[in-house]
Amino acid sequence: TWISDNPTKASKRDIAKGEELTFDYGFDLDSYKDHPCLCGSANCVGYIVSQDLWPELERLLAEEEGGESVEETPEEDEVDEPELVRESA
Repeated sequence: TWISDNPTKASKRDIAKGEELTFDYGFDLDSYKDHPCLCGSANCVGYIVSQDLWPELERLLAEEEGGESVEETPEEDEVDEPELVRESA
């Protein structure tokens, strides 16, 4: 497993002393509700899932809130808006 008594992580760049680190646990969407995130960051979607799944999670959360399906791609005449960001309650 990737969890051990002496976990090793690799970095693509030097890390400064005292610099905050983040880690993508890569949880999937099957159990996202079991992994709420309490970090409080404005950039967080509110759950600990793999970042590449954030767009799909945002659609799922929007469907749950509004009770209707959300389109995956915007209409041509729509203006680009910032991504939906979720904070955990």
